[in-house]
Amino acid sequence: MNSFLKRSMLVLAICIVSGLVAIADTEKARNVSITIPEKVTIKGTVLKPGTYKVRFDEQTGELTVKKDGKEVAKTAARLEKRTEKARQTAVVTQVKGDTKELVSISIAGEDENIVLSQD
Repeated sequence: MNSFLKRSMLVLAICIVSGLVAIADTEKARNVSITIPEKVTIKGTVLKPGTYKVRFDEQTGELTVKKDGKEVAKTAARLEKRTEKARQTAVVTQVKGDTKELVSISIAGEDENIVLSQD
C-alpha cells in the first residue's frame, strides 16, 4: 500500500509539472484570428481577403499565418510596446509599389504590437 501511495504521488507531481510547462509555453506564444479586408503580401506571399489564424512565438520571433489549418506564410517579427492597450484587433499595411504589405498586428487588450521584419 505504501509503494502504491508513493507511485500515485509521483504520477500526480509529473502531471502538475507537465501542466505548468504547457501553460508557460502558451504564454510565450500569441494566437489570434485576423480579418484581412483586401489583398496584402507578407514577404512576397499574397494573402487574399479573408480570416486567418496568426501565431506569434516570442521565443523564436516567428509569425505564422494559417488559413483553413494550412500554413500560408511565415516571417520574422518582434514585439513593440504601445502607449496604451489596443481597443481592437487590427492589421496595419503600407503601400510598396503596386502592392500592400502587412506591417504590424495589434491585438485587442494587448499593450504590444506584433511588428513584421522589413528585411
